[in-house]
Amino acid sequence: MALVLVVDDDTLSLQLLELMLKREQHVVLTSASNTDTVDLIYQHQPDLVILNDNMPHVSGGEMCKRIKTDPRICQTPVVLTSAGQRVRDPNYVRDSRADGVLYKPCVAADVRTCVNQHLR
Repeated sequence: MALVLVVDDDTLSLQLLELMLKREQHVVLTSASNTDTVDLIYQHQPDLVILNDNMPHVSGGEMCKRIKTDPRICQTPVVLTSAGQRVRDPNYVRDSRADGVLYKPCVAADVRTCVNQHLR
């Protein structure tokens, strides 16, 4: 069992990921805005962050860079998720410093595999 922070401005995607993770016995913390992501990581110290790349104001990739350059939280694994094309570009994923990618629409088996891979 792990604590997973899911950040997504799409309510349905957020609820589906939360449900899939809870079925795997994980504790899930959710946020519909990425403006408080860093504060949530400081406060709750999640084992994994799943971050929507296509967010208003600051992209998930940019937020991931912020997380990965902060010495207090840089070890937190971050997985970008999106139906968009940017997360399919290996250069974008590398530049964002993401630990992995979860493509939308997500199915439970893909979520399980991705989470297990990044919690090791």
